[in-house]
Amino acid sequence: MRIAAAICLMTVLLAPSLTRAQSISETQQAPPDVNQFEQNYTGAISRGMSALEARNFEAAREAFDQAATLAETAGDTRAFERGRALALRGIATTIPALDGRSRVQLATARNAFADFADARRLLYPFAAIAAPDGAVTPQQITYAQALAWDGVLRTSIESSGQNV
Repeated sequence: MRIAAAICLMTVLLAPSLTRAQSISETQQAPPDVNQFEQNYTGAISRGMSALEARNFEAAREAFDQAATLAETAGDTRAFERGRALALRGIATTIPALDGRSRVQLATARNAFADFADARRLLYPFAAIAAPDGAVTPQQITYAQALAWDGVLRTSIESSGQNV
């Protein structure tokens, strides 16, 4: 039940951050390669979110891995997108590790921790930018989620008597 609630909460919180952080103006025509990247990246993220909702964590990790790879190969201008995909991949790794039936496997946790660390490093510069109206931005939400899920995993490991 805890996992289902976490997935529902994550879906609600992630919905606003699924739009591109700095979208191209509707009046501006994007180059074809940008449109192709957007289609492929958004498709991979959508597949991953659908797989998470269906509790198909392996498919979710694969989709988020694809999104992260797309963003990495697109270059430095896609740091936010890569960070978001890595955070989501870490979440898809963390949720089944917290099933409560067994102790969290440290090898699995290390993979998630690495994803969360890379995500935080990539997302922080975007999260540090305040919205003009003082509202919480999608970038700040995504960064906070990477921090929160990392904390959930660490707490779970430590509460089971294991060392992180």
